[in-house]
Amino acid sequence: MGDQPKQTPAGGHGELPAGGTDVGDYVRIVLVLAAQDDGRTLAATEKLTDRYWKGTARGVPTRARALHLLGQMLTKIGIEFARAPDAR
Repeated sequence: MGDQPKQTPAGGHGELPAGGTDVGDYVRIVLVLAAQDDGRTLAATEKLTDRYWKGTARGVPTRARALHLLGQMLTKIGIEFARAPDAR
């Protein structure tokens, strides 16, 4: 496995959570949305939708699809945090 280079957000501050985790993927889609690049937004939405989330209709505008995905991610993350033993 070895050490992997640390990834930082566009501003260069802090580290991103690990890729392939719900929180890490959430952070990545938020950063892509913040960049306001429809091509990157569509690519990230497609990748994450294919990986684990319920799909959105392909005819829907890119930002709407990304926001739908973001809502699904927040719901799942919220449920996981609520189930955590130290959530209270």
